[in-house]
Amino acid sequence: MITKSQALSLLKEYCSNSVFEHSLAVSKNAREIAAKIKSNGYDVDVNFVEIAALLHDIGRSETHGVMHGIEGAKIILKLLGDEKISRVCETHIGAGITKDEAKELGLLKKDYLPETLEEKIIAHADNITFGTEIVGIDKVLKKFESKLGSKHPATKRIVELNEFIEKLLKPAISFEKEVMEKDVLNRIRWDLKLNPCEFSIYYADRTEGKLKHVNFNDIEIEGDFMKIDESMIPMHRIREIWYKDKVVWNKRRIRTFIKIQWKFWNS
Repeated sequence: MITKSQALSLLKEYCSNSVFEHSLAVSKNAREIAAKIKSNGYDVDVNFVEIAALLHDIGRSETHGVMHGIEGAKIILKLLGDEKISRVCETHIGAGITKDEAKELGLLKKDYLPETLEEKIIAHADNITFGTEIVGIDKVLKKFESKLGSKHPATKRIVELNEFIEKLLKPAISFEKEVMEKDVLNRIRWDLKLNPCEFSIYYADRTEGKLKHVNFNDIEIEGDFMKIDESMIPMHRIREIWYKDKVVWNKRRIRTFIKIQWKFWNS
């Protein structure tokens, strides 16, 4: 795939300064969204999102109308032969264009809807980036409603895309109130809404010098220790706690908390 520096060179060669700056802003925003979603345990190619977002509007070198997505796809295929990035160009407008809408707009009759997670992130990042400014969804909806009306299916899809992305940005299980390892383990133990067998604990093994993991149901909590078979593991050696395939707590939580407390007491 094309590198970031190559994408920047291509963007600068083909597009105006305003489109260049907008594309930089969308790329930065999309990368941050993708990285956050990835940190919540979802499979997303952050590098692809950053680079493809840089080139999503390259078709504006030909037109600023709705056809710029199609023109961008053609440019990418001609210069790079990259079908994945060309799909981003085609599908980034609003929350995509349906086959019937495409016919009404004079486009080739096919669906131009974002399908992959990467395509959806870039479309959403573009929606909430006005020029180089990141705006709220209310402002986005006001813009599209003024053009299409509040009941237009395209407006509804923008709302649905926003809700989809916002859901991924929030961990499936939140431990925002629990700072210490023991607090998290005790909540897993006593919260009737949680299923302990779905949680795993990653801890530092002093003997083997590596991280090991154990299912929550295979430990016993005894004071500030977790008992695994006959071994007593101090809780401060816990590095991460996973819910299914997602990290829901890590050691950085404590370090951040300590720094905040230190600043407070020394201010």
